[in-house]
Amino acid sequence: MAMNSVLIIDDDEVDFIIHSKIIHKENSSVKVTYKSSGIEALNYLNKIIEDGEEWPTHILVDINMPPINGFEFVEAYSKYPEKVTQKAKIYILSSSDSSDDKSKAREYPLITDYIVKPLSIEIARKIFSQS
Repeated sequence: MAMNSVLIIDDDEVDFIIHSKIIHKENSSVKVTYKSSGIEALNYLNKIIEDGEEWPTHILVDINMPPINGFEFVEAYSKYPEKVTQKAKIYILSSSDSSDDKSKAREYPLITDYIVKPLSIEIARKIFSQS
């Protein structure tokens, strides 16, 4: 089985640093990659496909970020071949506690869960125990 690797997509670098530390507290061997936008993340994933590298096992994506939001990222992600989209579990990791956002997230079959920031050790443990 592949080593756990996490792609965090968030336009707030401070949030990334905090979440990365929490993930490493839970599992120090997890590879964490940071991309500050959905476009940057899609470019990164395209490069992984081109280079035949290991696909992330988990993707944590913020909703509110430019130039495309988290839902638009998931839309674009869903256009990848199923053999790669099924390799990663996608989690919305957002400061929004809006029931509208949570409801919208449930409309996307590729979204595993909706997590309100900040990520906690307990939630990180749950994410990686489901791997």
